[in-house]
Amino acid sequence: MSFLYNQALKNFDAEPKKIFFYNLKKNFSGEEVKKKVLFYEEILKKKIIKNICLNIPNSVDWAIIYIAADNVCENVWILNPSRISSINKNEFIKANSIDCIVNEKKNQEGIELDFYNLTKEKNKSKKLARRDILFTSGTSGAPKGVMISEESYIYVAQKLVSELKQTKNDLELLSMPFFHSFGLVRLRSVLLSKSSCLIVDGLKDFPKIYEFSKKNKITGLSLVPSGLEIIKMLLKNKISDFTKSINYIEIGSSFINDDLRVWLKKNFTKTNIIHHYGMTEASRAFLRPRGAKDDFKIPNNWIGNPLEGVKFKLLTSKGNENLGELLLKGKNLFENYVYSEKKISKRGWFHTKDMCQIKNGKLFLMGRTDNQVNIGGEKVQLEEIEKILVSLKMVHDATAFKIQDKILGEKIAAIVKTEKHESYKKLKDSINDEFKKFPTFYKPKIIFTLKPLIRTQNGKKIRDEKQIMDYLL
Repeated sequence: MSFLYNQALKNFDAEPKKIFFYNLKKNFSGEEVKKKVLFYEEILKKKIIKNICLNIPNSVDWAIIYIAADNVCENVWILNPSRISSINKNEFIKANSIDCIVNEKKNQEGIELDFYNLTKEKNKSKKLARRDILFTSGTSGAPKGVMISEESYIYVAQKLVSELKQTKNDLELLSMPFFHSFGLVRLRSVLLSKSSCLIVDGLKDFPKIYEFSKKNKITGLSLVPSGLEIIKMLLKNKISDFTKSINYIEIGSSFINDDLRVWLKKNFTKTNIIHHYGMTEASRAFLRPRGAKDDFKIPNNWIGNPLEGVKFKLLTSKGNENLGELLLKGKNLFENYVYSEKKISKRGWFHTKDMCQIKNGKLFLMGRTDNQVNIGGEKVQLEEIEKILVSLKMVHDATAFKIQDKILGEKIAAIVKTEKHESYKKLKDSINDEFKKFPTFYKPKIIFTLKPLIRTQNGKKIRDEKQIMDYLL
């Protein structure tokens, strides 16, 4: 038993009539939620479920079973429902001694529990401390299980509640996926502050979310930049109806463009906004003020101030002591990897694979170590090439990658998405002009396309030459 179960029941007992959880069709009082938690807890106890796997989209039911499992199970495996097909179900169950998989019912009226291994003898001794194992493909696309302890979650949640000034009077739109540490820490922040939340599966029903907010006054948002872009696009002139009640926003770690920065500064003048740098393994490591507090003099790739208790250093090379891979250590860190060959450093340092640079005491994100290529003995960061390309007005997206040219050997290429064929010549001239100021090996071979660029299931750019060419054909 850890914070999650104890704090939830404490909240529900203290205010049984208060609405703690909402979905877009119904609200759930503390009394109702507690009854559901105890119902599922009893089922899990009777079946002696030690390893449970959650395989359903964000929902109130998801949160309730997750809280119930906290008092019974030792390992909670959390899958992204859209990626379950990427693993062999039988092998997964056997390799991880899964006792129960929670699935969404096909008729979408609720959930179902599939039980396994119920005939085997189980150790009924005292339960070990519960841990989450987030099954994700991460940045590289390779499957991995990221093991996270309750202490890590709570450490971050406590810092965020304080930073965002979250109180029991807040009502948060909790749309961030629970198969990622972003959503799981937000759930704990809601419980820790004794506030309420509207639990939805992303923003696909945003018109209904907007109507809900007009009636109930959502005061907190937790979104990635693409989610903010959706709100910006859909609300347009109605944005003031939505923003006037928002007290705080936490923005996920993706890059945020200048148009969105200006929009946030203009429309959320009294909102406490933080933009975090982090990932599944490190949750939040750096926090940057946004909205009215955004300083446009500071480049957009500054990742912010380190979270209290976070240690960091750069893995540098001789002669370049200010540029290198970012390494992290602290209470916000995950425990280890399972179901993967990856391991955390023996000294406890997490290798982020992010290239960072220190300038005037501030840390700036420069790119990824796995996106740094060697061209004729010179190291080139592919994100640098992309940044130049997407700065041009006619370019909607770009992916740089290394190719084998029959004449020149290793070379950089870039697939560039535009909207019109007739812009190709003009755009090519603009690209040539832009790269005149750079060494010749920086200039990429350009491939134009009208198609959306190929990405992994979790939205990361694919840079493999064969995959890209096969996709274009």
